[in-house]
Amino acid sequence: MKIFYYLSSYISHLAAGLDYLECLRALGHEVRDNLAARGDPPVTLRVLPEALCRFARQADAVILHDDPLNFENIFAVLSFLEDSRCIAYVPWENEIFSPGYIPPLQRVSEVWTCSEFSRAAIGPHVRRCSLLPHLVRRAAEADTSWYRKWLREQNAQNDFIFLSVLDAVNPRKNLCGLLGAFSLLRRRTRRPVRLLIKQYRANVEVDTMEGVLNLAETLPRERMAALYAGCGAYVSAHHAEGWGLGISSAMAYGKPAIATAYSGNMQFMNERNSVPVPYSMAPVSEEMVTRIPLFTPEMLWAEPDIPALVEAMRTAAEGRLPPDLPVRAAEITRAFGPERISDRLRELLDLPRP
Repeated sequence: MKIFYYLSSYISHLAAGLDYLECLRALGHEVRDNLAARGDPPVTLRVLPEALCRFARQADAVILHDDPLNFENIFAVLSFLEDSRCIAYVPWENEIFSPGYIPPLQRVSEVWTCSEFSRAAIGPHVRRCSLLPHLVRRAAEADTSWYRKWLREQNAQNDFIFLSVLDAVNPRKNLCGLLGAFSLLRRRTRRPVRLLIKQYRANVEVDTMEGVLNLAETLPRERMAALYAGCGAYVSAHHAEGWGLGISSAMAYGKPAIATAYSGNMQFMNERNSVPVPYSMAPVSEEMVTRIPLFTPEMLWAEPDIPALVEAMRTAAEGRLPPDLPVRAAEITRAFGPERISDRLRELLDLPRP
């Protein structure tokens, strides 16, 4: 089968898309994409080579792994998509689907999404919506020497490290809630603890708070792997996730994952392999509606139980989690490993066009 895969440059879309490209090629498909070269950012629509456009026109399927708000421009340049088997890969992070996404997604043949949480929201508004989970594995050999040196420079080499990888300016990630929980934790445990915030997209100053470490620069895969492999536990106080790539990545390295027990991360988290944190439902914040208007005032999201989050972090820092939790966490790499995801891609591509 000939497949043209159009990748967004947004960090989570790109990471997931590269994994799917690898699986598609392993299945023997002739796949081309809009990467100038491995490791380079995706080529934008306006400078797509003519040979690549010609391949896309002849392809059996075109996969758009991009924000649906960009589809109008994509269809304007690749007008033949209206008559093609055009598949959109789209995560979503609320039980109510965004009205702004409905018109562009009604132009494609079908939608693939990463979790049952996302599928339940998207499904009623499109021709067909199918589940395609993210691929979960240890992405690279960890650069442990760099990580140990970096911790020594922070005078944190003997501390218990909580890791959180997030877009700090996105209210959905709930950085304020996480920082508040960590502040309470430091007053309730004698164990020396640090919270390492690995940011992407923008740098919000968080290292002025006692015990918080900040990493905002882009890191190669080996150093990102070192963060996951070297932390004591991963923590997320999110309000909602389509999947939760940071959570699943940490679990792949056998790390305890402490996260709000709501939304897409419950596709792979449970009480046996992680530490789900209870929550209550509340209206989406005004800040979220203002910053990302895809979210609307009638939407709800989860407010994690902060005392329960603090206690879960304290239990992890003091070494009181079940000793076999790391083994059970790492089993995620079998449930969502390359073989399983390749099999799922084969099933989806074999479906008739809706």
